Amino acid sequence: MARCKPIQNPRQLLENMVIIRDILVSNNIRCFLHFGTLLGAIREKNFIPHDDDADLGVFINDFDKVIDLLPVFLSHGFEFNSQRFGRLLQFIRNDEQVDIFFVTQTWGLFGKKWAIDERTTVPYKFLSDFEITNFLGYDFLIPKQPERLMRNLYGRTWQIPLKNIPSRTNLSWRIKKLLLHPDKIIFYIFRFINTQKRKLFKNGG
Repeated sequence: MARCKPIQNPRQLLENMVIIRDILVSNNIRCFLHFGTLLGAIREKNFIPHDDDADLGVFINDFDKVIDLLPVFLSHGFEFNSQRFGRLLQFIRNDEQVDIFFVTQTWGLFGKKWAIDERTTVPYKFLSDFEITNFLGYDFLIPKQPERLMRNLYGRTWQIPLKNIPSRTNLSWRIKKLLLHPDKIIFYIFRFINTQKRKLFKNGG
């Protein structure tokens, strides 16, 4: 969930991630690096420049367990917000934010998928198995063969650092957004064109 300001204190953000990871793991809740934090772990081996928070994924079957642990998070100094009808929980401590996205199994035309937030689904195989990676000195779970997931979310140019390039959203979500905000259609068209130009330029096209 984007904020208005970039990461100010990476060490503090990493500390927040480790505290959250430890609380979840000690309660048998599996969490993994997600979205931009996973991209940074694979590509930069660090947080992405210009990013504004950290992203973790948790499967929806552990949602109630995470909610039950809110007093524990608060006792560690976290503030808490809920967004997107509970599909996203935000934990803020010392002005650095960690987002927890709840991943839900769903079905598409070609079989099972994972809804990784309310806007985006990915093939089931991308989150069917995990491995451990060392991220800035700490062990975190990541999907096996994460490069496939990164290409699915960020396109063929995912290995090229680009500022403010969001992850892919489903076509149905984009249509719904246009129907809700038809006055912004020109804005979305120009943003799409500019994004494609930047990708081509960075890719040497």
